[in-house]
Amino acid sequence: MIHFAEVTKRKGNGDDLGPVRNWPKTALALHPDRKALLRALAELLGTSERLIVEDALQRLYASLPPADQKKVSRALGGSPLASDTTRVECPAAVADAVHAFVRLWTKPENRLHKAGVVVIADLLGIEPPPE
Repeated sequence: MIHFAEVTKRKGNGDDLGPVRNWPKTALALHPDRKALLRALAELLGTSERLIVEDALQRLYASLPPADQKKVSRALGGSPLASDTTRVECPAAVADAVHAFVRLWTKPENRLHKAGVVVIADLLGIEPPPE
């Protein structure tokens, strides 16, 4: 499953304050050594610190015994965390194209779409998604 949020612009006093996400915010208090580690990992991997934390949470959840995963799922209102979820951000200008590609890749509507997915997978050197 792929989940992504469009990056939007927030304007204030006529100034463009840059991209913001409409997701809930949280704050972490980290030991300075751990913060330095988080920053270094993000730089090495070319990603944001937030995505490092999200990946760590997903891996921790996936490492739990099934009974504990069910407890977490119940605490979330019955919605399990999907370990196969990839969070992606994209500029709002290409959001429609990204949505269309995800639909094509995950739910091809006809034989032509299925053939297109196979061709794209071949060009990328990956396996097409299972039918």
